[in-house]
Amino acid sequence: MGNVCTGGVVPGSTIRGSHYPIQVAIRVQGPKENQFAVRNSFKHSESHGVHEIRNYTTNHCWLRCFDEHVIKLTDKTGKVTKLFKVDQAIDGFTLQGEDILLCFLDNTVRKIHIPSGRETHLFDTGPLCPLQIANMPNGDILLTLCDKETMTVESHSQRVVIRYDLNGNELNRAQITAKGHTIFVVPRRWSTNKSGSTVAVTNKTADLSAHLVLLNEQLELTLRYTGHGKVLYGDVAFSKADEQFCVNDVKFTSTGDILIAEEWSKTVQLLSPFCLPLWVILHGNVSPTSVSIQNNGHIWVGNNDGSVMDVY
Repeated sequence: MGNVCTGGVVPGSTIRGSHYPIQVAIRVQGPKENQFAVRNSFKHSESHGVHEIRNYTTNHCWLRCFDEHVIKLTDKTGKVTKLFKVDQAIDGFTLQGEDILLCFLDNTVRKIHIPSGRETHLFDTGPLCPLQIANMPNGDILLTLCDKETMTVESHSQRVVIRYDLNGNELNRAQITAKGHTIFVVPRRWSTNKSGSTVAVTNKTADLSAHLVLLNEQLELTLRYTGHGKVLYGDVAFSKADEQFCVNDVKFTSTGDILIAEEWSKTVQLLSPFCLPLWVILHGNVSPTSVSIQNNGHIWVGNNDGSVMDVY
């Protein structure tokens, strides 16, 4: 049976889930405000929110907006230095090295060589709709996919996270727990720590409700962070998350902490590796929709009004 933590534990205590004991050394009642500040900001789009940000160099990121078929390389002043445009819908993209862009085009995974635009087909995702793609530390590809992007999950529904090698061979997947519990309603964004031992996935359960799911290296469920300090540890049945909590994006830091962009509070928050709230990195006037951590430690935040902030 799993455990529930709602806002902190006694220092030095142990919380045992179904997969491993979790040692907690601090007590945190809620995220604290810190001294991070917006160092720079620019307006990337007048009509669309910033959907995805991918770190490229210290002062450059690749950006993609909602409902746009263009990926733009932008510097910290907002100047677009390169762009890649396609006629088909881009579902998600990531970087493989500095010059090769890996993205979805009509349920296929392809390599896009920048700046030539030459495409190399890798594999198809079949009937499943890809929602997010990124690389594991060893070069494998992790995808979030679903058969239908609806909030109703039936016995035949396919709401999965799948790990592939570069040839498109499936290595493992997350869909149903060992106890038969459905893990996801709609899995969307994801991030992994430096070693690849933990994968964090946003799980959308309503139009403006999404919590965080943590998986181990074998893509087995270890915990859910359902918002406002509440953590469900282990393989437990999930009923309903807090309706006023929606994780739009997630990234691991170099130290293994977890950065989330949260819709309702209009904040970027830092969580411990076990999802205990640590800090509020940014509290803005608009909702953050995407985050990226630069090599120099700066955090780029894309917002629903098309703006981008450089936070440090």
